[in-house]
Amino acid sequence: MLMHHLESRVGHRIVRVFDRTCILCCLSLTLAVVLSHRDVDALAMSESATRTTVAQAESAPKPASMRLSVSPVIVSGIRSSQRQKDAVVRVRVISRRSIQKSGADNLAELLAEAPGLRINRTYAGMSIQSQGLSPRHTLVLTDGFRTLGRLDGAIDLSRFDLARIERVEIVPGASSALFGSDALGGVINLITRRPRQGWNLQGTVQGGSVSSLDATALASYGWRRWSAQVAGGFHSNGSWDLNPDDDTTSGSAQQSYDVGVRIGWRGDRDRVATLYLDTQRVMKEGLEVRSTGAVFDRRSDTEIFGVGLKFRHPLGGGVLQTAGRVGYMRHQFLYDQRGASAEDSYDDAREGLATLSTRWQRQLPRGHTLSVGIDALAESLESSRVSVDRVERGRVALFGQDDWHLAPTISVQGGARAIVDSGFGNAFTPNLGLRFVPAPGWNLRLGVGTGFRAPDAKERFIRFENTSVGYIVTGASDLLPEKSTSLQFSAIWRRRGRTGSSWQRVAAGLDAHCTWVDDLISTRSLGVQGAQVVYAYANINRVRTLGTVTWVRWKPTSRIQTRLDWTWLNAIDQSKDRLLQGRSPHSVSASVSVRVPRLRTRLNLRVAAWQGRRRYQDLDGNGKDEKVQSPAYTMADLRLEQPISSKLTLHVGVDNVFNAGDEPDLVLKPRLWMAGIRGQI
Repeated sequence: MLMHHLESRVGHRIVRVFDRTCILCCLSLTLAVVLSHRDVDALAMSESATRTTVAQAESAPKPASMRLSVSPVIVSGIRSSQRQKDAVVRVRVISRRSIQKSGADNLAELLAEAPGLRINRTYAGMSIQSQGLSPRHTLVLTDGFRTLGRLDGAIDLSRFDLARIERVEIVPGASSALFGSDALGGVINLITRRPRQGWNLQGTVQGGSVSSLDATALASYGWRRWSAQVAGGFHSNGSWDLNPDDDTTSGSAQQSYDVGVRIGWRGDRDRVATLYLDTQRVMKEGLEVRSTGAVFDRRSDTEIFGVGLKFRHPLGGGVLQTAGRVGYMRHQFLYDQRGASAEDSYDDAREGLATLSTRWQRQLPRGHTLSVGIDALAESLESSRVSVDRVERGRVALFGQDDWHLAPTISVQGGARAIVDSGFGNAFTPNLGLRFVPAPGWNLRLGVGTGFRAPDAKERFIRFENTSVGYIVTGASDLLPEKSTSLQFSAIWRRRGRTGSSWQRVAAGLDAHCTWVDDLISTRSLGVQGAQVVYAYANINRVRTLGTVTWVRWKPTSRIQTRLDWTWLNAIDQSKDRLLQGRSPHSVSASVSVRVPRLRTRLNLRVAAWQGRRRYQDLDGNGKDEKVQSPAYTMADLRLEQPISSKLTLHVGVDNVFNAGDEPDLVLKPRLWMAGIRGQI
C-alpha cells in the first residue's frame, strides 16, 4: 500500500488533530443549544434581516443528464423547504433519474457539461468554477454538511461517488453567501438517498478501456420508526498519456473506495434523528519527467473519515433543527526521484473540521416564515508545507431569514449573517431576493447578495520550495478576506401542451449574473532569490464577472426530450485591465434522449463545445506576459440502456467520442469505451 511506502521513506509522528478543535466544537454546541432553547424569541425579535435558503429549483423539463427535478418540495440539508412555485432563489436540480441517464461515474463527470459551470483538471483532481470565479469560491456540501478535503483551495469532485446521491442542487452566485465562507461563486449541495420501507438492494458493475473498473452497491431496510442504509463503491483506472513522445503520464492511475452508513429514527410529533458515518480513500500514482531529465514517481494517498448527526423536533410553535459533524482528512503526497533522493519531496497534511448548525423556524401571520439560528465551525491543519506547526481557526455566525409571500404572484426573501472569525474579526453579509409571476407560465427572479471568504491556512502560511523547477511559494499572514457583491436575475417561461401535440412541453429561460470581488487573493512575483523565483500570496486584484446562461428545453413527444444551452462569460481582472485566464467566453451544450417503448431501449447523447481559453505566460523571458490562446474543443458522450428484465439493465457507452484533448492546454481523459449492468431488488 502507498501508506506503508510513504511511511517507510519518510518518518512521521502521530499527532492529535482534534484536541482543541473538539473543545471549540463543544463550546459552540453548548452556545447553540442555549440560544435555540432559551433565547429564540429574543433573537427572532432582534433579527431584522432574513435568510436565503438552498432549497428550491425551478421545475423545467430537462432531458438527459441535466433534466430538472419536478418534485413539489425540495429540502436541502438543514435549510428550509418550500413549494417550487414559491421559490425565490434560482436552484438547478439534477435528479436521481438524470444521474443514472448520464452514465457519469463521479460528480466531476456529471457536472462537466452543466451550463454555467467549468471543470478544472490539475494534479490535485477535478475542481469546479462557478460564474467565472475560482474553485475556492464554490462551497460543496453533502446533506448540508461542509465537505472536508480542499487541496490547493479546491475540492476534488472526482472523489464523490454517485451511487448514493439522490440529487444534486446547484445554487449559483452570492445569493447563497449566507452559508458563510467559500460561497462567493455558489453552492453545490449533494443530497444522499434515503432508505425506503422494506428491503432495497441495488448494485452496478462497469468496465471499460483505460483499465477502468467501477462497482457500487447499496443495501437499505426500513421498518416502522427505524431505517438503515449501507452504500459503498470501488473505482480504479489506469494511467493515460496524451503525448507518447515522452514518459510523463498525463493522467494518474487511480484506485479508490468509499463506504457510507445512514441510520434514521422517526418519533412522535415530527421528531426525526439521522446518523451519518462515512469513510473514503483515494490513491493516485503517476510518472513525471522534468526538463533536467530526472524521472519522478508521483504518488498521493488521501484518507477521509466523518461522522454527522441531525435532529429535528417541535419547539415553541415552530421546528428546531440541529446538525453537527466532525471530520478528519490525511493527505500524503510524494515526489520520489528514481535513482536519487536529493530532490525528493514529501508532504503529510492532516486536517480536522468540526461544524454545528442550529436553526429554528416558525410560520407567522400574514404570509411570513421566520428562521433564526447559529452556525459554528472549528478547523485545524498540520502540514510540512506551512511555516507554523499547527494552524487553528474558529468561526461563529448568527443568521436570520424571513420568507414573505405577499401574494400568490409575489414573494420576497431577505437575510443577513453576522460572522465572528477568530482570525479575521467581524463581517456582515446581507442579501435580498424577489420573485414575481407577471403572467401564467412566467417566473421572474431578482436577487442581490454579499459574500465573505477568509484566507485559508495555506494562503497565509505556506512555504513550498520546488528546487528542481526553480520557484518558491510563500504565504502572507496579513492577508485580508475577500468580499463580493453579486446581482442575480432569472427569467423562465414554461408551456405545457396536450398529449400528442408537437408542443407537449417546452420551457426556456435566461439566467444572468454580475459579481464584483474586492481584495481577491492571488500570487505575485517578488523577484529572484538565489537561483529561484519567489512568489507570494497577496490581495492584489479586483475582479468583475458578467455572464448569462440561455437555455431551451423541448419535449416534442413522450419519447423524445431535447435541451440546448448557451453560456457567455466576461470575467475581467480590473487591476490589470485584462480577461481572467482559464475562462471560456462562450460554450454551447445540447442533449437528446430517445426512448423506444416497444423495446424499452433508451439512447442518450450529450454534446458540448467550448471556445478556447486564454492564459498569460512570459514566453521570451522579458518580464512581460504574452497572451496564449488555447484551441476550441468539442466533447460528446453516448449511452445506450437496454433492460433485460424488470430487475436488470444493461448499458454501453462512449465518453469523449471525438477524443478531445491535447497537452499542455487541454488535458482530458481519452476516448473511453464502457459496458456494465445495473440490478435492483
